[in-house]
Amino acid sequence: MKVLKTWVKEVDGKPVKWVKAVVHSFTLGDVEDPDIYAAQPLHNWLESGAGKWIIENAGDTPVWHKTADPERLCYKVVVVAELKESDAALYVLKWC
Repeated sequence: MKVLKTWVKEVDGKPVKWVKAVVHSFTLGDVEDPDIYAAQPLHNWLESGAGKWIIENAGDTPVWHKTADPERLCYKVVVVAELKESDAALYVLKWC
């Protein structure tokens, strides 16, 4: 899991450390419509134990991004979620 950003936010009057992190990633070949080809792997991950856990424990709804990799002629797809630091540690221990 790659952490992109950290910050402190008050929850119920107590400061809680949050992280924004890449919780899932995969590559797609050089396809004509990467959004359509990304749908099945994203759906499979969301239906897995890790995906369901992220949906239940993320601060906001996780988002996915795709970027082109011209050197390898493929697309990189990542799912980014905001988690409490303690939840992020549990995710790493359980699914990474």
